[in-house]
Amino acid sequence: MHKKGCVFCRISLGETYTAMIREGKNIISLLDRFPRVRGHVLVIPREHYENITEMPESVLCEIIKEIKLLEKALKKAGFGEGFEIRQNYWPWIPETQYKKNHVHFHLIPRFKDKSNELDGFPTPEELEEVARKIKRNMK
Repeated sequence: MHKKGCVFCRISLGETYTAMIREGKNIISLLDRFPRVRGHVLVIPREHYENITEMPESVLCEIIKEIKLLEKALKKAGFGEGFEIRQNYWPWIPETQYKKNHVHFHLIPRFKDKSNELDGFPTPEELEEVARKIKRNMK
């Protein structure tokens, strides 16, 4: 089921723009629209779940498998040496801009020298180029 007004549900339904990496039956991987580093990826379930305890185990396993594939692709594409994986859902994240009632996972590439950190946010064209590089390295 989808929830009206949820940005991730709107993405799942194709109602709003995103720099898509892959779409599966139950999950979607896409670039974060407001990343702090190049290659910051989100993996979301298509259906609306407010937390991981609501998710079927099969969907959770599919998300973790996607994260594994993405980590390899990001590394091959030169977007990171190491990776941070976060799973956030509201209300436990105090920052207003991060309040999403749809469970989602962040895969954040990291370099020791912080060379992939961004000043400002990328344009949709820049996001599409990053998505293409990641897709080329997905196997």
